Amino acid sequence: MVKSKRKWYRSEILARSGYKYKIHYVGYSKRYDEWVGLNRIRPIAAGFRVGKTVEVRWKGKWYRSRILAGSGRKYKIKYYGYPRSKPSWVSSSRIRRAGGLRAGLVMKIYEKKKWYKVYILRIRDRDVQIRYIGYSRRYDSWVRRGRLSYLY
Repeated sequence: MVKSKRKWYRSEILARSGYKYKIHYVGYSKRYDEWVGLNRIRPIAAGFRVGKTVEVRWKGKWYRSRILAGSGRKYKIKYYGYPRSKPSWVSSSRIRRAGGLRAGLVMKIYEKKKWYKVYILRIRDRDVQIRYIGYSRRYDSWVRRGRLSYLY
């Protein structure tokens, strides 16, 4: 999904150059293809199968859950570790595949009252080496995993 003039459009990524992506708006002419930054891209969740373990965002944090039903834009999930909680219907925009951090992933970090986009360089135990997007390498640093958040 790409944001253009305050609206989100379904799109495909055609190419990448640094932190810019060439996108094609699905259903539109090639003449509208353009290069955009990460601030205009939102991944979409698709293809979650019943029975699969996923992570669901709730109040800014990610929780391991299981898909019970649904497809497309809405899924019925059950949170792991909360036996008294009832299954919930959630939007696919709040779901991501279960996994973890990996080198190359773009995330965000909150510092000095501002969110910064960062690129994961390396992972070591509970620490992650990051590079601030748009800043010099001299600002690369090691931070605890818990300080990073996903962009969406």
